[in-house]
Amino acid sequence: MRLQRIELRGLDAANLLGYMAALGTLRTLTIADPAAEVRMSWTEAPGRWMPVLHHSNCGDPDTVVCDLSHALATAPDSAWTIHDDLTIAIEAFSERARKAVAEADSGAPFAREMCAFLAAFGSDGCSSSAKGDQIADTAFRTMSGAGHQHFLAFMRELQQTTKRADLERTLFRVWDYADDKPSMRWDPNDYRPHALRADNPSKDPIRTMRGANRLAIEALPLFPTMPTLMRLRTTAFIEEEGIAAALCPVWEDPLDVATVSSLLALSDVERIARATDARERARLRRKLMARGVRQVYWVERFTDGKYRNFKPSVALL
Repeated sequence: MRLQRIELRGLDAANLLGYMAALGTLRTLTIADPAAEVRMSWTEAPGRWMPVLHHSNCGDPDTVVCDLSHALATAPDSAWTIHDDLTIAIEAFSERARKAVAEADSGAPFAREMCAFLAAFGSDGCSSSAKGDQIADTAFRTMSGAGHQHFLAFMRELQQTTKRADLERTLFRVWDYADDKPSMRWDPNDYRPHALRADNPSKDPIRTMRGANRLAIEALPLFPTMPTLMRLRTTAFIEEEGIAAALCPVWEDPLDVATVSSLLALSDVERIARATDARERARLRRKLMARGVRQVYWVERFTDGKYRNFKPSVALL
C-alpha cells in the first residue's frame, strides 16, 4: 500500500507542546480511519526535527485538517467530565474506571477511549501525597484549579472552541501565538515570570496556539500512568530526588501508533537520560540509533507558585 507523505511544517519536536501535538495527530487519525495505514516519522529541518505524516488515504494538508477537524469535533469528552481537575476522590475514580472497563468489555462506543484517558489521568492504586483520599495523577498535570485554571475543564473548553483554521495554523504554519486562553501549560512560552519584566505578567493576556493544545490532549493516552512501590509513574517521565522531566524520543522510520507507544516506554530512552558515564552514554546512543531513534529531548518540569511549567528542552543525543 502506497503511503502519502505530508510534512507537518508547523511542529517542532523540541517544543513539548509541538511534540505532543504531533503524537495527538497520529493517534487521532489512526482512530478516525481504522482501515487506513497511518504512520509518522521525523525529518531534520533547519534547526529542528519536523514530523512527517504517512497516510494511505490522506494525500494533502487540506484533507489532513478536514479529517482531524471532523474527528476531534465528534470525539467523546466523557473522560473530561468526571471533574474540573484531577483532585478526584479515590473511591469515585475507582467506580468510574470499573464502569468504563465493563462498558469496554461489552463493546460500548468510545468506552475504550474512556479507559485510555482514565489510565493517563491517574490511578486509584496510589494516593496523592497531599491528600490521602485523592488519586495520584499524571506528571503532565500542570494545574489544579488555582487562579481559575482547571486541567479537565480546559480540555472541555478546547474541544468546544477549536476550529479547523486553528488546526491548519498549528500544523502547517509558523506559530503566531494569536489565540487566547485556555492553555494546557505544556509550551515553555506559557511560563511568564515576574523577574526582568517591566509590567506584572499576570495582567497580560495568555497567548497560545489553540489547535496545538487541542491536538496535544489526544496524545495523553500514549503516556499511561502506573502504580509502583514508591509512587505513581507516568510513561516517558522521570520524577525523583527533586527532578521531574519528560523524555521525548525522535525517530526516523515511519511508525504506527502502537509502535510509537512502545517506543515511549523503551527503557533505553530512560537509561540514557540517567547515564553519567561517557562510555555508557555512547553505548546507549548506539543502541538507540540502531533502533532508528535520532534524538531524545529532556524537558524539565518545575513549579513556580501555583502552577507547574516546562522549561525549553535539552537534546541528549
